[in-house]
Amino acid sequence: MARLKSSDGDIFEVGDGIVALSPVLASVADSGDGDEIPLPLVDSLALRWVLAHCQEYRVQGRWVLSKKLSKGGPSDLEKLLWAADFLALDRLASLCLAKLAGLLLQEQGTKISLRALCRCLEFGLKLPELAVAVLQAVQEQAAFGDETALSAVSRCRAHAAAAVRLATVKALEMLAPKGHAVVTQCLQSRLQIEAEEEVQLAILLALVKVGAKESASSQASASQNFVDIHNVLRFLGPNCSAAIREAAAQAVGSLAQIGSAQALAALIGSPPVYLRQGITDSAPRVRRESLRSLQQLVGNCKSIHVLSGIAARLQDTDDGVRKEAVKAVALISRPGDVIVIRAALACLGPGCPWALSVGVQALQLVGRGDAAAIAGVLQHMKDPKTRMPAAQALLQISTVQEALRSCISCLVSPDVQMRNSVPECLLILLRQCLSPVGFVSSDLLRYLCHRAFEVRRATLAAFGSLPLAGKKILPTALRGIGCRLLDRHHAVRAAAAELARTFGPEERLRVLSPLTRHLAHRKGRRRLVVGAFRRLATPWDKRYLELLIPSLKSRQVSVQKAGIEIARRLSSGHESTGIEKALNLVQEKCASAKTGGYLLLASMLGRCSAAQNQVPASLLQSAVPAVIAGIQSREISLRCAAAACSPGLSSVVAASADMTASVEWLDVLAAGLVDSSDPSRFMQLSAAAAIQPFLAHSNACSRLALEVIMGAMLHRDWEVRWTAVAALLQVPLDGTTRSDPARMPESLASEIRTAICRLQSEKQQAVRDVADYVLSKGLHGDHQLCQLALRTSHAQKNSSSGCVRGIHSVKRVRRNRVPAQRFAKPLKLGPVQPVRLE
Repeated sequence: MARLKSSDGDIFEVGDGIVALSPVLASVADSGDGDEIPLPLVDSLALRWVLAHCQEYRVQGRWVLSKKLSKGGPSDLEKLLWAADFLALDRLASLCLAKLAGLLLQEQGTKISLRALCRCLEFGLKLPELAVAVLQAVQEQAAFGDETALSAVSRCRAHAAAAVRLATVKALEMLAPKGHAVVTQCLQSRLQIEAEEEVQLAILLALVKVGAKESASSQASASQNFVDIHNVLRFLGPNCSAAIREAAAQAVGSLAQIGSAQALAALIGSPPVYLRQGITDSAPRVRRESLRSLQQLVGNCKSIHVLSGIAARLQDTDDGVRKEAVKAVALISRPGDVIVIRAALACLGPGCPWALSVGVQALQLVGRGDAAAIAGVLQHMKDPKTRMPAAQALLQISTVQEALRSCISCLVSPDVQMRNSVPECLLILLRQCLSPVGFVSSDLLRYLCHRAFEVRRATLAAFGSLPLAGKKILPTALRGIGCRLLDRHHAVRAAAAELARTFGPEERLRVLSPLTRHLAHRKGRRRLVVGAFRRLATPWDKRYLELLIPSLKSRQVSVQKAGIEIARRLSSGHESTGIEKALNLVQEKCASAKTGGYLLLASMLGRCSAAQNQVPASLLQSAVPAVIAGIQSREISLRCAAAACSPGLSSVVAASADMTASVEWLDVLAAGLVDSSDPSRFMQLSAAAAIQPFLAHSNACSRLALEVIMGAMLHRDWEVRWTAVAALLQVPLDGTTRSDPARMPESLASEIRTAICRLQSEKQQAVRDVADYVLSKGLHGDHQLCQLALRTSHAQKNSSSGCVRGIHSVKRVRRNRVPAQRFAKPLKLGPVQPVRLE
């Protein structure tokens, strides 16, 4: 018999058979130290439970855990466990441990002490489910860095079940601090023999978190808290899954020594050591992780092989890989690295549109201010697909001024596509420029005079980018653009005209201002000036007319004619302004200015007459005296120029209600109708043509004009009488051809017939032939009479004098009397084409 004393003082008497079951009790009883055996770590309740289980063992011959005890919960089981453990009843303790593990599996949230859980792991649970449940419970309850828990967990690293080994690795990852030597060695040794892929992946990830980065001093000390990197590198091979390769790449970056040649070669994946692995792996996730690891390992590495490998990833199809490659390039490259610049420029090409932004970032890192980088970017700007990113890259690697000047310099490139891309590239750059860009106009102006027309045309197109970007063109450049309107090549002229159409009124004035001095050049150049004004001088602005004033004052007849033609085209609908400018010129002292003023006045009055526009009374009152003064001038050129205003002025005066001006003007025309001082009969024909508009109206002015004509038909000179008859017939004495002559009133036609009947008694046979012809053929629409008269008189003058005369220069020649027979002979030839007056 033995007496057992619990920790709370209770005495239990047990037989020798029960004492013999516990090695602790048996050894104490054999020593014979006393009647009572103290049990300081076992209370009376736990001792009672242990003795009950021992009694049951003696009855059944095996250890059986009491069902009643198991229903008491984990706290009762723990008391029994620690009592059995103190008494060295290992079999009973194992039953308690198994039961506790089962409770964890059966009931979620069961609270078991960490000491009991660690003892379960030390005991070695065979069932994988129980071991996994205990490992998870330890992971939740143990403190970070708890050595007891780490030691207990590490016992399960070689468990037969892969699930248990996986749970062990995860628990070690969660509990072990960085650089823990025991755990690092445990994981490393397990990695060498582990065959399950899932466990391998967990170990690699755990090593990333637990293992310490290898250093130069670690190789000499051979400390166990550093991982042998060669064991990790083998998992980068193509035989492993993508997840394993990704984890291995991450582990290499975390554990390998900075600048390690083996690690860098493995991550670069270059032959002959490794093939298609690391950053060249087929899986994007592996390439991304390999580039991240390279960023941690490159250090001061300047290997061209490493740099070229990283730069090649700038064109990767995966966006994440490209971003990591840019970060790696920033760490290893230096400004001006040719390898990186070439790779970045390749990203701007049309073959890899997905890498445009990465190429711009890489160029920003290494290509700032580099001439090769700028030239390469300019080459990519000619492609519309890559123009925008190339322009952005150009702004990143150079200042705005340098970028604009580089772009402008491409105008002289032999590549046609490059030249044609300059305007759009300039537009992109100018829109992103907030500072003044006056130098752009100055630089472009130098290329407007280039010997190649293609360069001049491309330069004009480049000028068009400035207004589109909201920038102003310098005045000097506008004048240069105006000169290109007269370029010798039609394509340049068309480009200049197209550009000028986009300008506002102020810019168009500056463009056209240098053109008027070219009116003094040859006929082709004058034609170009006229065409330029016709296309660009819209909408109406009197300042366009003021540009032509110097040409109207010119002494050259051709310059005056060209200026008048331009003014006539510009003043459509605004003839009053043109008349005002003409009257101002007439008032000047210079004879050439007066002549130009009369010619401009004739053109404006002619337009008013053709369009039946009313002229303000103030201008009409000034125009009549001015024309009369010109007709009465002693200079023949002024008289002819003023006489040219007569038909238009008559039309305007006849349509007005100013009777005073009409009478004054008819007096002048009556004198001109009988003027025989000019051998060319210019004054007679002009006066007759000026009287005709009066005859077309049925008012008092028409009666006065008819009286003037009737008086002329009684003149002693038969040529005066001839001209008067032509005026009555309303034939175009001014040289124009009327397809639909006005129908004369019957009363006027009757008076004309009476007058012509009196001509039948003339002495001159030609006049009698005309009278017979008119009376037999009729009056309405008959132009042949005047045509014959003009044709005969011109033929006679040209043959007799041999002089060619125009409106502005009439020389005095000896007057030749034409025999009546020769003058009347053409009447028998039939109709001819009309002869122009000039």
